[in-house]
Amino acid sequence: MADVQIAAELELGTRRRGDSSSSSSSTTRELLLGVARSLPAPLAELVEQLLAEGEEAAAVSVAVGAANRLCSRPRRRATEPEIRLDPGRAQACNGCPELVRCGGAAAGCSWERCRGRCGSCGVRCPARRDLAAWQRDVGGLGLEDLNRVFPAVPRLPPLVPVVESNELLRWGVAGEWPTWALSLANAHSKRTGAPWSTWTDGGSGGGSPPERLRAAGARRLVLTGVMNDQRLAALWPAVAQRRLVVGFDLVLAPAWSVYETDPRLEHLYAIRQSALVADLMARVGPVVPTLNWYRRQDLDRQLAWLEKTEAAAIAVDCSTLSGARRWREVRSALAYIRTVLPHVELHLYGASSADRVEDLVAFDRVVLYSARPAALARTRQILDEGLRPRPGPEDPGLCLLTSLGHLLDRLSR
Repeated sequence: MADVQIAAELELGTRRRGDSSSSSSSTTRELLLGVARSLPAPLAELVEQLLAEGEEAAAVSVAVGAANRLCSRPRRRATEPEIRLDPGRAQACNGCPELVRCGGAAAGCSWERCRGRCGSCGVRCPARRDLAAWQRDVGGLGLEDLNRVFPAVPRLPPLVPVVESNELLRWGVAGEWPTWALSLANAHSKRTGAPWSTWTDGGSGGGSPPERLRAAGARRLVLTGVMNDQRLAALWPAVAQRRLVVGFDLVLAPAWSVYETDPRLEHLYAIRQSALVADLMARVGPVVPTLNWYRRQDLDRQLAWLEKTEAAAIAVDCSTLSGARRWREVRSALAYIRTVLPHVELHLYGASSADRVEDLVAFDRVVLYSARPAALARTRQILDEGLRPRPGPEDPGLCLLTSLGHLLDRLSR
């Protein structure tokens, strides 16, 4: 693929919603029916029956358990994603060149919050005056041209705490856990998106956060790209121009959000940019691509790309998922991913409550990233054995390690 050239004016506007990514019961149903197609007939019929009776939670549990028991089967050959068109789509969808990728929508690509201020808007819809420039900027909206094979990922423990480098150094426990994660948000300027000089190759030396942590005993370091869309908007030009931070064993790639209320065209741009950033970062070293979706066919397109490029790990951001319905969709998606790519490792960011951790135990080969233990340690609190916060010792490093021990114990059951 030819290098992507970024124009300075193509930075997304900063007026972006702060809500969480898409979720709907219909998407959960789609994913569960996709899982059922790969199950033995009796189990598939049970999943379908539970859905027909409105027992979505029970259907998720059956599908997750069955999908994980089938993970030992041989890896299948990559197949083309199934084309599914929304029968209730707007008439305008039929003339859209992206219909096959999108599937159409009842409202077309209209956006209820549109104010006609494209220059400061963070949503790409057909009404944008600079849409053609954005299309050139990301090199199209498909994933077929992304052929770079992903490098092998290092072996990580089941739990990777997300920390702030200076805090970890002050607390004196950098050598007490096998892997730590730092945030890409701390490595780049919030205003310009450019990487801070101390994090880059030219400004590394002994003063960079990775170097200082390794000198203090840290063994393996991960850079996580989970951040809000305003930060990603500023980050995009720097990443596309290969201005990347260095010194990490693995990068968890950032992903642009897919909001339920956004036009479908914006969903396609978000998915393309997320995939493109992972592809660009894979030129430097090991990276785990992060997935977002609105419909199952969005997930299908990304899984076909990742199967072709031999990705050994896939990430999902769970940090903005509120409520049981949204969590059921993610569990259904994880089960579906496992039916398509049985041997892939799942990297999950942000799930740390007791019930969600127990749900993750049903999946093998899971790596959980959590910022909660460090956040509690700042206020001298810990997670107890039931993963409930309570007062801890005065030493924040001891608070951190205590919480990690309890969280790891739950993951290992």
